[in-house]
Amino acid sequence: MNFTEGLEKAINDKDLPVVTFYKFFVLGYHLFHKKALNGEPLKRLPHGWDQTRAKNALRRLEARKVLVMDSDFRSGVWRVTQSTRAGSAEEVACIADPFAYVSHLSAMQRYGLTDRSPQALHLTTPKDPCGMHSERSVFVKTCPISTRLKRPFSTSPASRIRSVAARWWCMYQATLGHLHL
Repeated sequence: MNFTEGLEKAINDKDLPVVTFYKFFVLGYHLFHKKALNGEPLKRLPHGWDQTRAKNALRRLEARKVLVMDSDFRSGVWRVTQSTRAGSAEEVACIADPFAYVSHLSAMQRYGLTDRSPQALHLTTPKDPCGMHSERSVFVKTCPISTRLKRPFSTSPASRIRSVAARWWCMYQATLGHLHL
């Protein structure tokens, strides 16, 4: 199988409703360096793996109708056409932005704290990685929601994980000289 077919198979094996450019790039990077998928060697490998080659591979998969640009997002998110599941609104939003989390009335409805049904899915995301722990640095995004949220919401300490990740990101950027603290 050639490299593009390998990418297609790897995406379909993950069975995600959407894929971001970052996730696609990482998947292609791992395939490029393994040079095989499930023990089967890949043919027609690119000479290297960078953003340009990733964008070209995305275009080829779009032409084959494997991936379709998701109209709910501005850019960088594609629907996987052969996925066996559509994904709920909050799952897709959290795949598109891994730092987002369901909040406000949407979270209350998910926890069963209210019987009110939100008109929109409320997500909270950080403005920037370094101000993440401050209450003033968050804003609310809303997107249309077509069905009522029914599954129970996870009770993991996600806010602490995001806070630690933001602090790590700030320290990392400061060591590279991109951020002056």
